[in-house]
Amino acid sequence: MPVTVTRATADGIMGIDPAVLALSGVVLLVGLVVGYTVRRVLVRVSRSTGVDDFVEGTTFERVADSFGTSTVGIVATTAEWFVYAAAIFVSADLLRFDPFDQAIVLRVTGYVPNVVAAFFVLVFGAILGDKAAVVVSERLEGVNVTEIGVLPSIVRYSVVFVAVLMALSQLGVSTLALYVLLTAYLFGAVAVTLVALRLVLPSAVSGLYVISTHQYGVGDRVRIGEVEGVVQEVDLLTTRIDDGDREHVVPNSSLFENGVSKKS
Repeated sequence: MPVTVTRATADGIMGIDPAVLALSGVVLLVGLVVGYTVRRVLVRVSRSTGVDDFVEGTTFERVADSFGTSTVGIVATTAEWFVYAAAIFVSADLLRFDPFDQAIVLRVTGYVPNVVAAFFVLVFGAILGDKAAVVVSERLEGVNVTEIGVLPSIVRYSVVFVAVLMALSQLGVSTLALYVLLTAYLFGAVAVTLVALRLVLPSAVSGLYVISTHQYGVGDRVRIGEVEGVVQEVDLLTTRIDDGDREHVVPNSSLFENGVSKKS
């Protein structure tokens, strides 16, 4: 049987128009060149635009590093192999080489771009979620309330959750199911966020008061509670004060709790 199949395959190849065979080879060669070029260009553009620095330290980057690669490397390699696969399918179609049922091949070739798009959406969502969580953590730095620690996580998982929904949508999952999941998640996230924000509001209100009334500004020497020094920065939630030895991050709510005195 193997000999018969091999002989039939050889006869089939010999019966192909040489021009078609040559065109198929050209398609494969072009696919190899384009795939390799796409990967190199993506890596180079990522480095020149600072994408490497942007993804550094994210969870996805750490996972990629554990496998001996990087986020940019995974994305570039995925794009490269997508081009290779496309070239192989086109070449096989030119040769009328149909090892599988044509209907199955058409469904697979139509579905692969959606899978690749879903993958890229998930990668971008994971990175963006990490970065958003870092920004929130930095803005809440110095607000000494335990419950506030959940806000960066809520932001991270909210972004990732939306990315997952978008990826599932690319894969053709029922839109109704996605909306139900999103609604349920939003209700839970809003409830937890409101509980956490209830503890942040005093600092936010105090920050608005300080900024709008110019109680003190950068360069002023002030005393808030037990902390005395020169103001380095004032934002909505915290005031950074340098006492000469170290920098203190004081929640603005301390302004009303402990009072503030401005030194001349």
